[in-house]
Amino acid sequence: MAARQIEIAGYVVDTGRPVQGLVGGGLTAFAAKPARGDATPAFAVRCRTHHPPRLRAIGRLPDAETLPGLLLPLGHGLSSAGDDEPARYIMYPVPPGQALMTAGERRNPLGETDLIQNVAKPIARVLGGFADAGLTHRSIRPDNLFRPLAGGPVTVGEAFALPPGFAQPAVFEPCGMAMCSPAGKGEGTVEDDLYALGVTLLALATGQWPLAGLDDRATIRLRLERGSLAALVGTARLPASVATLLRGLLAEDPSYRPSFDEIALWPGGARGRPQTARPVRKATRPFDFAGEPILDARSLAFSMASRWSEGLRVARSAALIAWLDRALGDATLTERVAGIAVSDPSAGEADGDVMLSRVLSAIDPQGPLWWRGIAMMPDGLGTMLAEAHAAPNPNADRQRDLADMIEAQALSRFAAEHPERADMIDIDKAGRSARAQSRARVLGGGKERLLYQLNPGLPCLSPMVRNASASTLPALLAALEVVAATSPPGGGAPTPIDRHVAGFIGANMEGQLDTLLAAAGDTGRPEDQALATVSVFARLQRLQRGLSLPNLAKWVAKLAAPAVNTWYHKAQRARVEKELPAAATAGDFAAMIQVLDNPSARNEDRGGFAEAAATFARAAAAGIAMRAEAPLRRAEAARVGGLAAQAIALVLLGGTVLLLTGG
Repeated sequence: MAARQIEIAGYVVDTGRPVQGLVGGGLTAFAAKPARGDATPAFAVRCRTHHPPRLRAIGRLPDAETLPGLLLPLGHGLSSAGDDEPARYIMYPVPPGQALMTAGERRNPLGETDLIQNVAKPIARVLGGFADAGLTHRSIRPDNLFRPLAGGPVTVGEAFALPPGFAQPAVFEPCGMAMCSPAGKGEGTVEDDLYALGVTLLALATGQWPLAGLDDRATIRLRLERGSLAALVGTARLPASVATLLRGLLAEDPSYRPSFDEIALWPGGARGRPQTARPVRKATRPFDFAGEPILDARSLAFSMASRWSEGLRVARSAALIAWLDRALGDATLTERVAGIAVSDPSAGEADGDVMLSRVLSAIDPQGPLWWRGIAMMPDGLGTMLAEAHAAPNPNADRQRDLADMIEAQALSRFAAEHPERADMIDIDKAGRSARAQSRARVLGGGKERLLYQLNPGLPCLSPMVRNASASTLPALLAALEVVAATSPPGGGAPTPIDRHVAGFIGANMEGQLDTLLAAAGDTGRPEDQALATVSVFARLQRLQRGLSLPNLAKWVAKLAAPAVNTWYHKAQRARVEKELPAAATAGDFAAMIQVLDNPSARNEDRGGFAEAAATFARAAAAGIAMRAEAPLRRAEAARVGGLAAQAIALVLLGGTVLLLTGG
């Protein structure tokens, strides 16, 4: 992207001045200044299309007075379509200082009072404000906490430029969340944020990143085998009040984590009941999975999910049932896993995937939804679809796997395996809705509609306008206007409403144009298809008063020939053929509709046609009657002619006789 200054949300962003250390997840931040007046100094974060920002969450945030100690977004917007790489930017106020600790850094530990008063309590207040708004932060970690060199309470950094939890290292997430693809973690819960707070306090209390030097998979396995508290704390010596707080924050059971009020009153507000970590249940003998000895159920599920084909083989075997029953000694789990294998036999590939997904959920109830090696939380489906479809190099295999997962109702089956979850009904409904939408074949429905419904603000991915980053309906219309100026329009595309354009319109119009979009895709009735296409753009144009679209209108006018041919009267058809190009040249779709389907003119045309048809019918009926009576007429004529001939013959005969007799 060429360095330049762009104005977004009242700020001028200098794309030639990147700023380091303010945002994670591989995003880039740039210096920004108020476009007018003395507004708050800011920096801008450039978002990625295939990792959608949390726009819905931004819209629900309370004001700065309600959430002191947080870098609240100042605004967001799209750069113009004329940029080299159009993108969305989010503005944030400049933090008060540097990050407390970067990944891999070693520093002096913070003292007990500093940790509790200036780190734990300010973060808990921010998280409490998020919880009151029905939100989660999902980016609590030392390199996202800022404060002045002189000290004082920390300011919590940004959390909205990426999908929730995307930038969180695995060690700062509970194991089930850490297993997920970064794009598929979903919104998570308050308890996930509290866990991240616990790991953050541990890092600052010891002066180093927990489990530094281990990769993500190794940190997950270690915590599964030993429990989070034992694995993360290890032999570290911690102040008593901090150690007690960490025992709650890092508990495997989320219900053991302290409330925000307890943290606000810490240490005097500590619970009366003990907060001890439950030991991980170990088997009496290891299970040999692909040469790897495993002693606990969650580690086995993680390994089976990570090696899907081998996991399928093990799930089908009697060895798994025997180990769960005899070595692990869990009769309830044994019965449950055996029931899944019997009720959902793997007759085919998809059936086997469903069975293994269900088995993994049974063995590790705290784990994610697994599908062919994909790990995600159910509400992470939208961002997983966006990553697969909107990346610079779309992942066709991932698209297919996600489509198969939706078709197999894996989300609903996941919900069925977790009846204890408060959102179980919502997950089931979301899974059924996703499959119903993905199955829709009408224009404006299908997997494209689902993609945009689950990702508000995602640009339209139609090949015609993909490079335009059209994230709004006005931007889509403007992009199609540019495309229509080419020859042939749309690079040879047969219509400006392909499945992606239709899905984008349908999602952004919240179903208001579904009937018209479906008609625009009905190739069986080309005249209705043409009128519906014009009508769709007329409705969209009406929402954008004063927007002229002459190139797009001319393109659509060329497609309207079947509608022109529906006029019966030759003079009327000639009028339409003459007036339609003029309306198209003006870029006015409403005028095009008036020309193509003017009610009064149409009624007159139809009335004239009906009258002509009736006249023709009467004439045809008379002709048919005459043809039917022709034989009778001929017979009568023959009879009358015969009588006349006889009479004439008699007259002639009589005259002859008189002549001969001299009479």
